[in-house]
Parts: sequence; structure tokens; C-alpha cells
Amino acid sequence: MKTTIKRCTLALIMCGMTAGSMAQTEVLNENFTEFSSINVNTKEFKNWSLLYCLTIINVTSSNLALKIEWDGNKAGYATTPALNYTGDAYLTFSHAYTANNKQGKVKVSVDGEGTFDNGASFLTFDVNTRNTVSFTPVSIKITGITSSTRIKFTVAGTAGNNIAIDDVKIVSTDGITLLEGSDNTETLTAYNGYTAHVTTRNLVGGIWNTMCLPFNVDMTSMESALGENQNIQLRTYSSYDATNNAMNFTPVTGTTVITAGTPFLVWLETTPENSPVFEWVTINNTAAKTITDNGVSFVGTYNPVDLNTDGTHLFLTKTNTLAIPGTGKNRMNGMRAYISVTESLAPTIGNARIAFLDVPTAISAVKEQQPATAVYNLSGQKVDGVGAGPVPARLRKGLYIVNGKKVIKY
Repeated sequence: MKTTIKRCTLALIMCGMTAGSMAQTEVLNENFTEFSSINVNTKEFKNWSLLYCLTIINVTSSNLALKIEWDGNKAGYATTPALNYTGDAYLTFSHAYTANNKQGKVKVSVDGEGTFDNGASFLTFDVNTRNTVSFTPVSIKITGITSSTRIKFTVAGTAGNNIAIDDVKIVSTDGITLLEGSDNTETLTAYNGYTAHVTTRNLVGGIWNTMCLPFNVDMTSMESALGENQNIQLRTYSSYDATNNAMNFTPVTGTTVITAGTPFLVWLETTPENSPVFEWVTINNTAAKTITDNGVSFVGTYNPVDLNTDGTHLFLTKTNTLAIPGTGKNRMNGMRAYISVTESLAPTIGNARIAFLDVPTAISAVKEQQPATAVYNLSGQKVDGVGAGPVPARLRKGLYIVNGKKVIKY
């Protein structure tokens, strides 16, 4: 069905929205799927305020979008309702241009208080995708919003240009909370593509934690969420060594990205007081991944899962060993990962070990009477070279391995 607004400016009924929907993050959410039933004669156009040269179009067989045109006299535009929100937020939307028309540009401006993160009051984007192909997503941070602030979309360029916009969302910086003890499917579906602060599962210091997140992370984002002084280590599963019955994990360092849905291991020194919050990450509702080698899989999950108790599912214990969950104790919380093996491997995999390919293998051979040629943390990772004493003064307080012995630095 196609509904058209006449080529004139209309003052329309506005229904204000408050910030307080799911996870208290949604200020505005419009994907225009309900616009086909709007009666334009009564000027009830959902909750958008001022519109000019606007057409509702079918983008696919099931979706609608707003087409904004330049009619030769004036550039078309569409203005959101007042946001009824104070603070910073992220604006996300998708744009395209329609078939048989000039592609145009989309100018996005802040009407009222607030600026984009670079200090500008408006931004202009090239619209290079036709709606018969796909929409291009955009995510922009806006600061200093007040209750009367609106967002305006304008077609830019020359007469005949047009744009189509859809899936307009404004998300407050309060953030999205993913609950480790609850199913997150609904939240991930609702906020797929959102850029926001995201609170995730609790972590324990001094042990290897499994983790699986619906957004990209790297060492920088992990340090920002957990603290730069946590000596964080990250590992991803690479292979299963059947000869030595060992699961091999490789380090993640520098700018290497762990993509959304990939299960991984994380080690940090101390248990954080609060659940980690990852700032300005983009939710990607991709399926949690399973990484398999030689019949042994590392399986990520966003939601709680009941593990098998027959030996085909195992979990990583606090002592870095694998264990078969017992009956009635086989519930694993979400944003974690577990080990899945074939039935033929089940009798032996319980004795498998976790191997870190970057950890020195000669730690146990260091003689007690030798000088402190190197210092290692409890995970076997070298943290310092030669020092004047048992533990170099430049290292922070903690527990280290020096000359094959555990040494506490106070």
C-alpha cells in the first residue's frame, strides 16, 4: 500500500515519547511499519511533527520507508517529535535512494539544543545505495540534548533528488544491560544495530573466565571496561591437540578484534566491584559462534543453557581444568562458553588440559638458586626481565613466579 502526503507543509499531531522503554535506553524508535494505515486527511501521521514532500514507499514486500523529495521549489524534510530527553544520545538510521530518481544526499540537523559529537549542528551524508539493494546504516552521537530538541532529515542537492530513510532510533547513553541469568534474545533483537553503553556479565579475578559478547571487542575496549591496571589477557580457541589431549588457545593482542559472537577467554588480576560496561559498542545480533577442531568445540552462548551431563559437554573450572556438570548443577549462565565434544571423545576429554601457545614451557625448570632472569604471572606469562631483586620494584603489588617459586610483592 502506498500513502502520499501532499506537497505542502503540514503541522501534525505529535505524541511525545519518554526515555524509559526496554533497558531505559530508547528515546525514539521508528521503523515506519505502521504508516500504511495512517489517515492523512486527519493529519495523524504517528508522532512526527513537520513534513514536506513526503511519500511512504514499499522498500521490500514487508517493509516501508519515508521517501523525501526535492520538488523543484523546496527541499523535502521530515522532523521528529521533541525528544523529551535531556543528556547525550546516539542517533541511528538507515538511508537509501529510490529507483528511477536522483540519489541525492541526506542532511541531518539538530533542531534546538544539542550538537553532534564533532561540535556541528548538522551533518550531510552521501546516499549511494538504491532501496532495491539495501539500506546503509548510520550511527551518530549527539550531545547536549534538551527536552525540546528535535532531529530533522532533509534531502540535499538539487531539484529531483530524493532520499529514503527508515529505522530511525535515538538511544540514550544510559546503556543496555545484558543479564547473564536471563534470556537476552528479545533485547538483542530490539537493539540490533544500536550503538550504546552495554553492561555485561560479571567476571572473577585471578582465573580464566569464558566470555561471549554480541559486539566486537579488542584489548583497548577490554581495558576500558575492566581497568588498564588489570594485566588483562585474552585468548581464542585455535585447535585441539589429540596427541597431548590439549585445547590450544592463542593470545589476542594489540588491535586484533574479537568479532561479535566469538567465544574467548579473559584473565584479569582482581574481581571488579561492578559488572563491566563497554562504552559505545554496536550491538550485532549475530548468532553466538562455535569454533571446532578435531571434534572438540568451544561454544559461545548469550543466554543461559543447560549442559549435557553425559560427558559431551564440559565447563572450565576455576583451576583451569575441564569438568563434566552434574545432574541438577548443569545450568550455565549467559555470555559464556563451554566445551562440546563428540561421543567418542567423551571418555577421554575430561582429562584434557588448557594450553596457552604463548606461555613459556620451561617455567618449572627454572632453578631456585638462579638469579631472577625473568618474572612470570600466575598464568605463566612473562611480565618482566632482569631485576635487582626477586621482584623488580617497577612491578605493581601482586603474586608472581620467580625462579620457580611463588613470590608476593607487597
